[in-house]
Amino acid sequence: MIYPIKIILADDHRIIRDGLKMVFGDVNKFQIIAEVANGQELIAIFDTVYSDVILLDLSMPTLGGLETLAAIKAKSTSKILVLTIHDEPAYVLKAIQLGADGYVLKNADHEELIRAVETIYQGQKYYSSVISNIVIDNLNKKFQTEKQAIQVTAREQEVLQLVADGLSNKLIADQLNISQRTVETHRTNLLRKFEVFNAAELVKKAGEMSLLK
Repeated sequence: MIYPIKIILADDHRIIRDGLKMVFGDVNKFQIIAEVANGQELIAIFDTVYSDVILLDLSMPTLGGLETLAAIKAKSTSKILVLTIHDEPAYVLKAIQLGADGYVLKNADHEELIRAVETIYQGQKYYSSVISNIVIDNLNKKFQTEKQAIQVTAREQEVLQLVADGLSNKLIADQLNISQRTVETHRTNLLRKFEVFNAAELVKKAGEMSLLK
């Protein structure tokens, strides 16, 4: 990891920015290189000020955090850590969809803020525990919706399970007492229904949707 990590603060409240400068100013591996009060100011300086990480509030005047996030991610590889009071799923999921590298609430302690910045700087994602629960809950709902949308016949379910067990088309045909051509047809139909391209992707997705034993 190359230090110092160059940080831009984007928050419309000076007291928040001052507090963040104290947090990161106490650690010599960070450098606050700029601070702005809204998204418009951030975009105005962005081409002339290089940053590794941007700490971005979502509720700012002139140009809000989500719009700013979309604009920055469209033209830069800078890591963006959303730092906000908003823990509503709509905000969380939209920020992640737009490319946020991390999402932390403003009640986080100093240690978590430092850990979050270092984590996303290294190319990983960082979500505080509350945010992680929201993300996981959304994924579960998504899988359940997909599961309900995919209609698998009893025979296809048998073939799917045997594919997951690692059996070849011939062995599946022998076990189910059907022809290899029929097995191939079932496999082709399963790939189409699950919108995947090979057996490995099929098994992975079916497992995530709890369709395998």
